[in-house]
Amino acid sequence: DELFRHLDIIEMDEDRQRSVMRQGYDSLKTMGYNLPSIEHHSLMDAFAVIEKWQDFHHTSEQLKLSITQLVTPFDRELSLNLERRRSSLTSIEQVDELHAIEREVNRLGQTFEDRRLEVSAVIQGWRGLGIIFPHEGDLHPSELMEWEANLESIKDSIYQHLGLVERWHRFERYWPSRVETSRKWVGQLEHSDDLQDAVDELDQLWKQLELDGLSLLDHFEGAGLVLDEWRQRLFEDPLRTMELLTHTRPKWDPVSYTHLRAHETRGN
Repeated sequence: DELFRHLDIIEMDEDRQRSVMRQGYDSLKTMGYNLPSIEHHSLMDAFAVIEKWQDFHHTSEQLKLSITQLVTPFDRELSLNLERRRSSLTSIEQVDELHAIEREVNRLGQTFEDRRLEVSAVIQGWRGLGIIFPHEGDLHPSELMEWEANLESIKDSIYQHLGLVERWHRFERYWPSRVETSRKWVGQLEHSDDLQDAVDELDQLWKQLELDGLSLLDHFEGAGLVLDEWRQRLFEDPLRTMELLTHTRPKWDPVSYTHLRAHETRGN
């Protein structure tokens, strides 16, 4: 009786193992894998076959995860193509192809990340020059392709804007009250046109003040006054110089009149 009882236990255990094996086999078949028949395999051999296919499945699923993590954030279309290639591999004989895609995905992921960090460093350098971007920190993976496609045009826009900022700072140094309304556009690429108009207007005022000041200085120099120092002041800050000239002119008028009368007397 004891012997029969042990044989029953062994038989029940074998039935349980065959049930587990069958569940694993059916599960893999359901996933679309082309498993060979194991009906005539011994229990040990059948489990060995199932184990190999489960390893293949694990590798395939790990590759799927890698595609999602390493490629999809950067290039969705490319990741869909890789996923189609991966999902088409349903035979254990294709394991080498699976590993080849795995290496390709890892290489792509590293390349994408290197490129992202490179562009992020460029953007950070522009931030250091005063350019303000809508995003903080490093570039998001989903933005890499667009940034790379437009990097040259963005670079041109930035250097054009920085040229305007340099001119703006010149006016800020001498005319701080006149640049307050345009301060909010400094560093904002989307407002380059507004900054351009503001700087051009200030530049036009600067040049007009220079012309007015030079005309006034020419008048007094023609009357015999030596005003080289005033000319230098005029080129450095025409607005301030014109204000000083307005206060100083009454002192010069009698002197210039005397010089003119002396010239007339010598002429006569």
